[in-house]
Amino acid sequence: MNNRERVKKLTFTALFTSLIIVGGYIAIPVPMSPSPVAFTDMFVIMAGLYLGFRLGLVSVGAYILLGALGAPVFAGFTGGLGVLFSPRGGFIFGFLLTAGFCGLISRGRQLSFWLTLVTATAATIILFAIGVSCARLFFMESWAAAITAMLLPFIPGNVLKIVVIMLLEKSLRPRLPFAPKSKEES
Repeated sequence: MNNRERVKKLTFTALFTSLIIVGGYIAIPVPMSPSPVAFTDMFVIMAGLYLGFRLGLVSVGAYILLGALGAPVFAGFTGGLGVLFSPRGGFIFGFLLTAGFCGLISRGRQLSFWLTLVTATAATIILFAIGVSCARLFFMESWAAAITAMLLPFIPGNVLKIVVIMLLEKSLRPRLPFAPKSKEES
């Protein structure tokens, strides 16, 4: 790999880290939930899809590191270790697995419509399984409380985010010059 390709990959990795941060700033409070509806998870999924496994993890890892160091990058302009070890923390740590999963499936290549739909949906399910489980195990009295506060209010928004991912897949792929455009080109 030449230096030009390295710079492109680093640039797109930093771009997705920035998009993940901006996604957290677009946060809508949810009554009776400690977590707002944010677009962070949408950009995490996209980082895995577009960057692949390794760079997707680097992008999400940079986001988590910045937040852990206190930068206000998490949803609602928050940051610090306190956020990581709150009911929302399982979701934040789950971003790593989510991006990694999407990156393993896509390997940075464009997926078919249906495989993108299945991958984004499965990634969302994985993320909520981790986030709700952590909230239940460490902070909530029952599974019913965890599901009511951390899952049910977010289903409509996540369906919308998956639709947005689907719409952006074809329009953004050509703008990633370092990645193969489809599985057949690799």
